[in-house]
Amino acid sequence: MTRKSLLHVILFLFITTIIYSQDQDNIEIDRLGNTVSPFTMKQGSLQAELGSGFWIKERNYNIYLYGETITQTDCMLLMNNPAYTFRYGVLSNLELRLGGSFNLESHKYSYDRPILLFPNTSVRYAWGPVLAGLKLRFLKGGGLVPASALLVNLSIPTGNFYLHTDYVSPEVKFAFRNRLSEKFNLSYNLGYGWNLYEGFTESYGTYAVSISYDLSIRIIAYTETYGFVEDGRAPSLKSGAGFSYLIARNVKVDLSGGLGLSDRASDYSLGAGVSLMLP
Repeated sequence: MTRKSLLHVILFLFITTIIYSQDQDNIEIDRLGNTVSPFTMKQGSLQAELGSGFWIKERNYNIYLYGETITQTDCMLLMNNPAYTFRYGVLSNLELRLGGSFNLESHKYSYDRPILLFPNTSVRYAWGPVLAGLKLRFLKGGGLVPASALLVNLSIPTGNFYLHTDYVSPEVKFAFRNRLSEKFNLSYNLGYGWNLYEGFTESYGTYAVSISYDLSIRIIAYTETYGFVEDGRAPSLKSGAGFSYLIARNVKVDLSGGLGLSDRASDYSLGAGVSLMLP
């Protein structure tokens, strides 16, 4: 083979590699905030989304003891570390999902006067329930029509008794996304679920609305608001913001933070994670 022919072969391989890499879709994650994407995994692809989440909440309560009113301050730290979700593409528009987390719940109590026989700390850490389900994309979307998907999750009572329901509990959620421009996306979710206990059922609704902006090919920033509403109880309303960074076509990291908007919500939150798609 002549030097000129060898140069042609190398140039051909180089161009082919560039074209191939451009044809590959970058990783799309559900970890970018609490608003789930309507997009599913490619058929035969496996994705692991791993991360940690922290929530801090401080509340004051009145305790009536020996005819006196005592103020108790509860500083609570909640942590999911690690939290995991595995996604596998069964069909071009259908994925199976499996997730869960190791949970830490820590309470530190203080009182406005010395009290005997009352705890100053309380700590519980254990594995929580396993979440198994699927995501079915039923509309590709375009123009005013959003990309749309249906999610079905089952909370399977495993792990610590205090962290799960008594029976397998279902949740359904619809996920939508509209492409507003080359760089802006509007995503939104609506969900409803049932926590099944011995003798009673707690039903709840969820919502999430997110606007994301492509700062560059690799960096996506977002802001969102989301909430959890139960019948007969005050809602938990929150806001958040963050960004993701594309390290490679199949590797992405994310960082997020949030604030509570209602009394029941946590005061502050922080999350970070990494996602890997194979192949």
